[in-house]
Amino acid sequence: MKTLLSCLLAATLMTACNSTNDYVANRAGDFTDILRAKVMAGKGAGLYVNATEYLHAGYLYTDDISSAGIANRDAGTWNESSDAWGLLLGRYNEAVEGGYYSGTYGYTFDDGLGFERADKDNWMDMLEFRAALMLGVGVDLELRTGEVIDFVLGLFTLDLAGDDR
Repeated sequence: MKTLLSCLLAATLMTACNSTNDYVANRAGDFTDILRAKVMAGKGAGLYVNATEYLHAGYLYTDDISSAGIANRDAGTWNESSDAWGLLLGRYNEAVEGGYYSGTYGYTFDDGLGFERADKDNWMDMLEFRAALMLGVGVDLELRTGEVIDFVLGLFTLDLAGDDR
């Protein structure tokens, strides 16, 4: 068992010697991708949760609120408006000015039942868990379990999320 662990560690460290990419920066980026978090203030109210992009519960409405947080390997402030609803099926709509948080995702009923994903290029985002609470001030947290997988596999230079540089 010690030999296997030693070999795995050596293989992981050898990938760091690759001069064509910045291994340490990519691993740090993958680690920060695991959690998105923001605080909000302004006109808004609600309680909303989702387990993956497919299962939703609650209602959340915000109108041109101020937000500050960490997302997409960056920290910052921005203004946004959103509305989210769900009772098993649901939808999270988000319009952001001056930054990006998570995007719009969920079910559509325009021409029958359809589904929109937040990031069509990163299927790992489908595996998120989110909770938001707002009453004039609020908090919104996302645990992105797909990014945990991306981080672990990234140790071996596999990039399932396609977000390494």
